[in-house]
Amino acid sequence: KYKAMNMRVEHKSGEELVNIISENVGRMLRRKMDAVTCIRMAAEEQAENWENNEEEGNFTYVSGKYSPVSLTQTEDESNTTRLQIPSNMKKNIDAYRFMRKLRLIDLSFFYCRTRRRFIYLLRISLHLFSELTPDSHFYNIPVNTSFSSVHIPTNVYDMSPTVVEDIKKTEILDDTFRQNYESDPALSWQYFGSVTGMLRQYPAMQWRIIIEDDADEDEADIYDCRVRSWFIEAATCSKDMVILMDTSGSMTGMGKTIARTTVNVILDTLSNNDFVTVLSYTNETYDVVPCFKDMLIQATPENVDTFKKAIIDVKTEGLANLTEAFSRAFNLLSTYRETRGCGVNASCNQLIMLVTDGVPGNLTEVFRTWNWRDNDTHIPVRVFTYLLGKEVTKVREIQWMACLNRGYYTHVHTLEEVREQVLKYIPVVARPMVLQEVIHPVVWTHAYADITNPALAIWLWLVMQHAEQQSRLEKHLKGKRLGLRVNEDDIYIQQVQRKQQSPLSSFKAALSFHSCSSSIPKDPSVEADHLFPQILQFLSFPLHADRN
Repeated sequence: KYKAMNMRVEHKSGEELVNIISENVGRMLRRKMDAVTCIRMAAEEQAENWENNEEEGNFTYVSGKYSPVSLTQTEDESNTTRLQIPSNMKKNIDAYRFMRKLRLIDLSFFYCRTRRRFIYLLRISLHLFSELTPDSHFYNIPVNTSFSSVHIPTNVYDMSPTVVEDIKKTEILDDTFRQNYESDPALSWQYFGSVTGMLRQYPAMQWRIIIEDDADEDEADIYDCRVRSWFIEAATCSKDMVILMDTSGSMTGMGKTIARTTVNVILDTLSNNDFVTVLSYTNETYDVVPCFKDMLIQATPENVDTFKKAIIDVKTEGLANLTEAFSRAFNLLSTYRETRGCGVNASCNQLIMLVTDGVPGNLTEVFRTWNWRDNDTHIPVRVFTYLLGKEVTKVREIQWMACLNRGYYTHVHTLEEVREQVLKYIPVVARPMVLQEVIHPVVWTHAYADITNPALAIWLWLVMQHAEQQSRLEKHLKGKRLGLRVNEDDIYIQQVQRKQQSPLSSFKAALSFHSCSSSIPKDPSVEADHLFPQILQFLSFPLHADRN
C-alpha cells in the first residue's frame, strides 16, 4: 500500500519538531507585533505633529456604513437597480467619500456671509475608487486594499469636532496599513480605535448591517470598538473594581432604570483580566449576588451576566448610608492590595464606581481614613462618580469626591447618553500607560464571539453540543451498567471501509477522518454567509500621544 502510493516512513526527532514549530510560531507572532508597532509609531508621530486647520474647506471620509456599497438595492418597475438611502445618511450625505466608481462631481464656488463670518464651500472632487472585489485572503469578502474605511458608532455624531479630528489624524495610517500588508501577506485585518469611538479598518469593506426582510427601517448598528476586549485591554491594564449602586427610595422610577443601565455599561467595559463586584446600598450595604460576598470576581462573560441579572431584582427603599458603602468598598480593596503585595512602588489599579442621584454631604473623613496615605501623597484607589438625573443637588460635593481621589466626575442626564458618559473613565485609567513613555507592552486578547453576531453564537452552541461524543459515552456507560465487556477501540476508532476501494479512495477516506482544524471566532462585520470558523488576529496597542 505504502509503495503503491509512493510513501515511506522516516524517523523524526520529537524535540526537533517542537523546536521547529516554536520557531515558526515565534516568527509569525513577531511579525504581527512589528505590524502593530509600526501603526503605533505612525499614530504617535502624527498626533505629536498635528495641527488642526478648520479652514481647509469641505471634509470627506470613507465610511464603511454610509456608502452606496452598503445601501439596499431594489428593483423598480423598469427593472433597473436603484439605491435606497437610509434616513440617517441624508443629513450628512456630502461628507461621505464613496467606495464605488463615481463620476467627478464639481460643486460651484461661492460664499455667503452669516453673522460676520464667511463660510466657503470649495470645489471638491470625489475620489475615483475602484470597486470592492472579493479577496480569498479576507474570506472572500469584497474589500479594497488601497485604503481603509471608517466606522462610527450609531450613538456618536460623526461630524463632531473631536471625531472629525480623529478621522483626519488617522488618514495617514493608510500608508502604514499597506506597508504592513506588503511586508507580511499573511496579515489579516488591521484596526485603529479611538476613545471617541472612531474605528479605522484596513482593508476597506462594507460594514455589515443585517436588515430584516419585514423591517420597516434599518436595523440599528450597535457595534462600538470602545467596549471590545482588544480596545479595553490595550487602553487599560488589569484592574480591581467595586461598583456602588444607590438603591435608596429616591432612585425609584427612571432613576433606577438609568442606574441599572449605567452599571451594565460599566460591566461591558471589563475583560477577563479584571476583577469586579457590585454592591447596592441603602441604610445597609448588600452584595447583589450573595454568593460573591466579600470577593472580587473575575469579569468573565458568565460572571458579568450574573451581575446584570442580579441588579434587575434590586428594590429601592429607605435612606442612603454612603459612609458605610464607601468603608466596605475600601476595606475590600485594601484586603486585595495586601494579599497581592501592592504598595507605593508596585501599585494596583483599583477603582470605585459610584452610581447615585445625590450624596448626603462631605465625606472627607472616610477618604482620609481609607484612601489618603503618606500625608495625602499616595491615593491607592481612584473614585469615579456618576450623578444621575436632571434635577440634582450638591453637585460640588460629588465632583470633589472624584477630583480629590484621582477619578472623574460625570453627569448622566438621560438614558440615551449613558454609554458616552460611562466611557469617559477609560482615558483616565489609561493615563499610567501613557506616562510610561517608551514602554508599550503588546496585548494579546483571547478568542471571543462578538455579541452582535447571534448567528455565530448559534453555530457555537451546536458545535459544543458534541452529539457524537455524547452518543459514544452513552453506549459506553450502558455497556458498563449491563456488565458487558466493551471494546474501547470499536467505540472510539472509526474503521475505514475497504470493500472494493482503490488505494487512493481509502487514503482520502482516512484523511477525511483524521484531519483536524484550528479556528477562532471572527469579526462581527463579516458577511453572514461566512459564519464558520476562520482565523483572525486581534492586535492592539496603547498610544503614547493622548490628548487626555
